[in-house]
Amino acid sequence: MGNLIERLSREAFFEKQEELRALLTHIDGLISSIQINTFRYRDDDLEPIKEDLVLQNAQDLQKAVKEARRLQKELNL
Repeated sequence: MGNLIERLSREAFFEKQEELRALLTHIDGLISSIQINTFRYRDDDLEPIKEDLVLQNAQDLQKAVKEARRLQKELNL
């Protein structure tokens, strides 16, 4: 019985690690999207900035970072 509990515990740990890796990849993508949507060709050119996409990505980034920090804490990393 103890062996089964230990195995299930390890599986849960690895699942959380995979979830954390996926979140970190998602965070990288959100950061890239923010960078792309705020890129300007000239210093005085504000036309290409897409505020709505930047704001949505920033909000998603905030949620993803909070979740990743929670998972890190659970995994004692």
